[in-house]
Amino acid sequence: MSRILLLLDNKENRRLLGEWLSVCYHEVCHQVLLPDSDAALDEPFDLCIFDGPALDRLWQRVCARKEREQPLFLPVLLATPRRDVGMVTRHMWRSVDDLIISPIERLELQARVEVLLRARHLSLELQSDLAARQRAEEQLRQSEEMLRLVLEHSPDNILYQDRDLRYIWIVNPVHFSQEMMLGKTDFDLVDREQAQLLTEVKRKVLETGAGTREQIRLVIGGEEYYFDAIFQPRLDTDGRVVGVFGYVRDI
Repeated sequence: MSRILLLLDNKENRRLLGEWLSVCYHEVCHQVLLPDSDAALDEPFDLCIFDGPALDRLWQRVCARKEREQPLFLPVLLATPRRDVGMVTRHMWRSVDDLIISPIERLELQARVEVLLRARHLSLELQSDLAARQRAEEQLRQSEEMLRLVLEHSPDNILYQDRDLRYIWIVNPVHFSQEMMLGKTDFDLVDREQAQLLTEVKRKVLETGAGTREQIRLVIGGEEYYFDAIFQPRLDTDGRVVGVFGYVRDI
């Protein structure tokens, strides 16, 4: 339910507008606020309707309130006789979002009010979406930071290779540096026979989409090493295999 604040010095006009706006149209109802003092301008509302004398007196506070609401849109509607428009012109477009000339037609008032409230609610929704996105981004950043810490302190060599089996990223590499591995294949790092064995294992993961665990023996720099290796497929959003994750531990 939207809150409409009526700040009109003309008490009869304020009463009449209050009655009109309190009526529900098409199951849409508004809470009409008829304050006893100008202090209500600092209270929560979704639309404020002024007459000329009230705006002339309060325009600076109106501007300050709208500024505090940024980036939200806080609409202000001026209802005034044509003869009084000149009195408020100097302040009008610094504080007013729409103008309606009296005598006021009820349907026109309703239409103006609904348009302004729709704009208000849209700004609230956009701000809510933005806040939700910012929270999600912060949660993602924290998750990524936690993952980074876990990976950096893992005893495993963790790697990712694309469909061409080129190394895209590596965490905790053993026996080779990241610079030596990035963009390379196993054929660039070990002898052909060993590279062929590794490639066959990983190519099977790419083709079948099924992970595997292998005990692998490699000779690196004349030294013999044994590794416990788990290879898992990486899937895109359509379920296609686009690469291979590897978790390799020197045993």
